[in-house]
Amino acid sequence: MLRYYAGQRAQFPIVVADSSPSGAADANRRVVEVLQPALAIRYEQYAPEVHVAQKIASALEGVPSPYAALGADDDFSIPASLERGAAFLASHPDYAMAHGEAALFQVIPAAAYGRCLWVARYPQRAVEGSTGAARL
Repeated sequence: MLRYYAGQRAQFPIVVADSSPSGAADANRRVVEVLQPALAIRYEQYAPEVHVAQKIASALEGVPSPYAALGADDDFSIPASLERGAAFLASHPDYAMAHGEAALFQVIPAAAYGRCLWVARYPQRAVEGSTGAARL
């Protein structure tokens, strides 16, 4: 995902909140160091036992934007779509969240890239309601 963002010349800040075991964390840190000249990227290492909600809250503390997109290590977003979402939110202050279309896909097993075996639509539902409790 990070190499994809570098190839797309993504201009948004990226925070890698990594709770991988030490060997994998070292490899992830090296990837971040290699890509830092091309990306506005920050690496933060967390102990594996840190709860995911606590890790996300901590990682978001230093984000210089009023908007953020969350992605797991097997997710990626199209930079132009993130920009469109931020523009939508900026022009519609009564909205708190925006999302677009999503897809699931599988590549050759045991590989992080390669020939795509299948693609399927991944429906994202709207969360609507007149109160916060109704939206929860």
